[in-house]
Amino acid sequence: MTAGAGQPTSDFKSLIKQKFDARTSYDKDNERHPTLAAQLVKRSNLRLGWQVLDLACGSGLVTYLAAADVGSAGYVTGMDLSTGLIQQAEAKRCSSGLNNINFVEGDIENAEFPSRSFDAILCSSAIFYFDMPTTAKRLHTWLKPDGLLAYNTLQAPFTPLLVLLHQLLQEHGCSNSQPAFSQVPDEAAHIAVLQKANFTTVKVEATPGLLLEKPTPLDVYVDKGWQMVATGFKPFFPSLANMSTSEQAALKEQFCAQATVIGKGMINKQGLVEDKHINLWITAIAAV
Repeated sequence: MTAGAGQPTSDFKSLIKQKFDARTSYDKDNERHPTLAAQLVKRSNLRLGWQVLDLACGSGLVTYLAAADVGSAGYVTGMDLSTGLIQQAEAKRCSSGLNNINFVEGDIENAEFPSRSFDAILCSSAIFYFDMPTTAKRLHTWLKPDGLLAYNTLQAPFTPLLVLLHQLLQEHGCSNSQPAFSQVPDEAAHIAVLQKANFTTVKVEATPGLLLEKPTPLDVYVDKGWQMVATGFKPFFPSLANMSTSEQAALKEQFCAQATVIGKGMINKQGLVEDKHINLWITAIAAV
């Protein structure tokens, strides 16, 4: 799982696991994830009786909705690297009333699903954590002929604040840092990667979104922007973990000063910051 070129590293995966294990109330962290999960399942048009894999299932936002759609004759497997998120997903089982779900803690690179196991594979808000060329080929082998791959992601650079942090870290001599979404940044790149993995009928739809769900006062934008990119995307910036407290404080001061300038350029008529981004919705069919 990596957004950079080449194979994923154990350090990157460790940071991913730490990040999500620490999110003990994932569903309540923000409004974006439940909304995106529901939209993805709706767009996927799952059928009764289908076997579905929810990749990077997190707390089961997609898993439970998909299980309801495929009915008792179908089955959904949710897989995630995070112990904490799998536990949150399992905690919903009793209240859901659904018996057609299985959660698996694990890494997609080590997963051994039989070939042609699934009618559909879904992934919400997480595909950028994977090495896409390699992952797309693996997913193709797990799908039945004409099986569906459906996922959502963000078009690069998501927010100029990610680019800013990357630039500042480079200035601090941290060359191993990279902006997220850099591997498959736009519609054309997703289409190319999937077609190379023998997917056909690749469709991409773009819809607008906002960084913080709604227009925000400038000071809140800067503060939450720092929290989001320096904490939420920390796996993409491993050098942050190696900085001393004073170095991180100096970096934050630089970041906030420049983020304030960026935010001022996105203020709407109500005096609030609108940091807009593009959501990408991708569907593809596994060729025989």
